[in-house]
Amino acid sequence: MGWTNNQEYLLRYIYLYQDLMQFWKEKLGNFIYEINYETLVNNQTEETKKVLDFCNLDFENNCLNFSKNSSPTKTISIAQARKEIYKGSINLSSKYLEYLPFLKKV
Repeated sequence: MGWTNNQEYLLRYIYLYQDLMQFWKEKLGNFIYEINYETLVNNQTEETKKVLDFCNLDFENNCLNFSKNSSPTKTISIAQARKEIYKGSINLSSKYLEYLPFLKKV
Protein backbone atom coordinates (compact mmCIF):
# COMPACT_ATOMS: atom_id res chain seq x y z
CA MET A 1 0.00 0.00 0.00
CA GLY A 2 2.67 2.41 -1.08
CA TRP A 3 0.10 5.00 -2.08
CA THR A 4 -0.63 5.63 1.62
CA ASN A 5 2.71 7.27 2.35
CA ASN A 6 4.06 8.45 -0.98
CA GLN A 7 2.78 11.70 -2.47
CA GLU A 8 3.20 10.66 -6.10
CA TYR A 9 1.50 7.31 -5.46
CA LEU A 10 -1.33 9.07 -3.69
CA LEU A 11 -1.81 11.45 -6.60
CA ARG A 12 -1.76 8.53 -9.04
CA TYR A 13 -4.35 6.73 -6.92
CA ILE A 14 -6.61 9.82 -6.93
CA TYR A 15 -6.21 10.23 -10.70
CA LEU A 16 -6.96 6.53 -11.25
CA TYR A 17 -10.11 6.87 -9.18
CA GLN A 18 -11.18 9.95 -11.15
CA ASP A 19 -10.45 8.16 -14.41
CA LEU A 20 -12.43 5.10 -13.32
CA MET A 21 -15.42 7.22 -12.31
CA GLN A 22 -15.28 9.08 -15.63
CA PHE A 23 -15.22 5.75 -17.47
CA TRP A 24 -18.35 4.54 -15.68
CA LYS A 25 -20.12 7.86 -16.14
CA GLU A 26 -19.50 7.60 -19.88
CA LYS A 27 -20.67 3.98 -19.99
CA LEU A 28 -23.64 4.28 -17.64
CA GLY A 29 -24.72 7.87 -18.12
CA ASN A 30 -26.83 9.07 -15.21
CA PHE A 31 -26.89 5.67 -13.50
CA ILE A 32 -24.45 6.83 -10.80
CA TYR A 33 -25.58 9.48 -8.34
CA GLU A 34 -22.85 11.60 -6.82
CA ILE A 35 -23.50 13.54 -3.65
CA ASN A 36 -21.33 16.05 -1.86
CA TYR A 37 -21.05 15.31 1.85
CA GLU A 38 -21.03 18.97 2.88
CA THR A 39 -24.17 19.62 0.84
CA LEU A 40 -25.91 16.64 2.45
CA VAL A 41 -24.95 17.73 5.96
CA ASN A 42 -26.01 21.33 5.40
CA ASN A 43 -29.25 20.50 3.61
CA GLN A 44 -30.19 17.00 4.70
CA THR A 45 -33.88 17.11 3.80
CA GLU A 46 -33.45 18.38 0.25
CA GLU A 47 -30.48 16.12 -0.53
CA THR A 48 -32.22 13.06 0.93
CA LYS A 49 -35.21 13.77 -1.30
CA LYS A 50 -32.90 14.01 -4.33
CA VAL A 51 -31.24 10.67 -3.55
CA LEU A 52 -34.58 8.94 -3.04
CA ASP A 53 -35.97 10.48 -6.21
CA PHE A 54 -32.91 9.24 -8.11
CA CYS A 55 -33.65 5.73 -6.78
CA ASN A 56 -37.37 6.07 -7.59
CA LEU A 57 -38.26 5.84 -3.92
CA ASP A 58 -40.76 7.90 -1.97
CA PHE A 59 -39.67 10.32 0.71
CA GLU A 60 -40.90 9.73 4.25
CA ASN A 61 -40.06 11.83 7.29
CA ASN A 62 -38.59 8.71 8.87
CA CYS A 63 -35.80 8.95 6.30
CA LEU A 64 -34.53 11.91 8.30
CA ASN A 65 -34.87 10.03 11.60
CA PHE A 66 -32.75 7.04 10.59
CA SER A 67 -30.81 7.18 13.86
CA LYS A 68 -34.00 6.29 15.75
CA ASN A 69 -34.82 3.28 13.58
CA SER A 70 -34.86 0.10 15.65
CA SER A 71 -34.60 -2.30 12.70
CA PRO A 72 -31.44 -4.42 12.70
CA THR A 73 -28.52 -3.10 10.67
CA LYS A 74 -26.13 -5.50 8.98
CA THR A 75 -23.27 -3.40 7.75
CA ILE A 76 -19.59 -2.94 8.48
CA SER A 77 -20.37 0.56 9.72
CA ILE A 78 -23.01 -0.64 12.18
CA ALA A 79 -21.74 1.70 14.91
CA GLN A 80 -22.07 4.72 12.61
CA ALA A 81 -25.41 3.73 11.08
CA ARG A 82 -27.34 4.78 14.19
CA LYS A 83 -25.54 8.08 14.70
CA GLU A 84 -27.05 11.33 13.52
CA ILE A 85 -25.34 13.22 10.72
CA TYR A 86 -22.77 15.56 12.22
CA LYS A 87 -21.08 18.63 10.87
CA GLY A 88 -17.80 18.20 12.74
CA SER A 89 -15.88 16.87 9.75
CA ILE A 90 -16.88 19.54 7.24
CA ASN A 91 -13.74 21.04 5.72
CA LEU A 92 -11.67 19.23 8.34
CA SER A 93 -9.00 18.41 5.79
CA SER A 94 -8.44 22.06 4.88
CA LYS A 95 -6.26 22.65 7.94
CA TYR A 96 -3.80 20.04 6.64
CA LEU A 97 -3.43 21.47 3.12
CA GLU A 98 -0.44 23.56 4.10
CA TYR A 99 1.34 20.31 5.03
CA LEU A 100 0.13 18.50 1.92
CA PRO A 101 0.45 21.09 -0.85
CA PHE A 102 0.65 18.41 -3.53
CA LEU A 103 -3.10 17.79 -3.01
CA LYS A 104 -3.83 21.21 -4.52
CA LYS A 105 -2.93 19.63 -7.86
CA VAL A 106 -6.08 17.50 -7.72
